[in-house]
Amino acid sequence: MQAFIPGSYHEDGTFTWLNRKGIAFTHPFLDETIAACKHRALPTRTGTSAELLLWAAVADAVPPTALIFHVSRCGSTLLSQLLALDEKHIVLSEAPVLDQLLPHTPELVPAALRMLAQRQHGQETALFVKTDSWHLCYYESLRQLFPGVPFILLYREPLAVLHSQQRQRGRHAVPGLVPVLAPLWDVNNTEAVLDTYFANVLHRYYGLALEMAATDAHLLLLNYNEGPMAWLEKISAFTQTALTPTWRDAAYIRSSYHGKYPGQPFSEPAVTAPPPAFLQAAVQSYHQLEAIRTSATPGSGWAGIGG
Repeated sequence: MQAFIPGSYHEDGTFTWLNRKGIAFTHPFLDETIAACKHRALPTRTGTSAELLLWAAVADAVPPTALIFHVSRCGSTLLSQLLALDEKHIVLSEAPVLDQLLPHTPELVPAALRMLAQRQHGQETALFVKTDSWHLCYYESLRQLFPGVPFILLYREPLAVLHSQQRQRGRHAVPGLVPVLAPLWDVNNTEAVLDTYFANVLHRYYGLALEMAATDAHLLLLNYNEGPMAWLEKISAFTQTALTPTWRDAAYIRSSYHGKYPGQPFSEPAVTAPPPAFLQAAVQSYHQLEAIRTSATPGSGWAGIGG
């Protein structure tokens, strides 16, 4: 089963398996890799959850080095692209099967990740799993599933995140598209519905981030403003992953380009306007999180405040 990956999970408890032979996980998002697998005339198969567990138990897979959480539009896609520049790294960026399993059958997540993290050339030594932003809501389940695994949280000023969503909105910024965020939609609020809804989403994200920072002894906080090379330095120390000169040089070049569009130089208009009133709760939580991050002991590798 080395060449097969779980492409999707179905309500009847079965998985669709795709042949990924010859396709590397180098796309900005894993669903792009899955699409590439589907477009080839290679056999697929259907398997049960029981088969998943059996296959995962004997798979030659890399265990998780770190799980990456984020608040969206904060550089997480670029970060995953930088991590993937080292051929010894497997990077799973927003795996669709993770989104399908977490709400109902989280106990299958470790096995699914093992199948996705199978070694292809035998040299892989690290696995970085970038979650979707709303997977912050499943933090407790993921921590129970992966005790002791380093967790990384990347975040950004709420107003900058909002401005990015206004230019092109993601699923979690549109009411009704992400079920776990549905309670945050105030149906009685008819003024600027999309923006006020997303402000509620950000407030929820930052509230969860504060809970993580208060209780998790294996959490690294990273701010967008620190910049890509600083992220890599901290992640290298936090996960004990060597930042080689070759990887560093490649990352420096790649960091000048857009995370989602690798061939496009990155540029973004500066945010100068004050945050609107409906964003104030998220802004307050952001500053609380920043106080925690900046008060951490330098070199400790952990930016939390708990045990």
